[in-house]
Amino acid sequence: MALTRAILLAGGYARRERLGMVKVGLFTMLTFLAALLLMRRPEYFSWRELADGFRFRMPAGGLSTAVAVFGITGVGATELFIYPYWCVEKGYARFAGRRDGTEKWR
Repeated sequence: MALTRAILLAGGYARRERLGMVKVGLFTMLTFLAALLLMRRPEYFSWRELADGFRFRMPAGGLSTAVAVFGITGVGATELFIYPYWCVEKGYARFAGRRDGTEKWR
């Protein structure tokens, strides 16, 4: 907590944001690379199974598997807590205010 407070008070949000962007970029590139390498292994990849994956249906394990996969993606309370802070830090909140119906507010 103290380290986080020090980073934020020292104006380190921009550095943290850039580091996060680099990490997301690397993760995305590595994911695509893994998918491309997987395509070279016919025992693990087929176009038929890929197309089958886009059909909407519950997984074999049912709802519990679907909820577990949703949890693995990191969607949860942390994002709900951090998002308003991110909006403030990016400056989006300066455009918010009491709705007065004017074009400027929109």
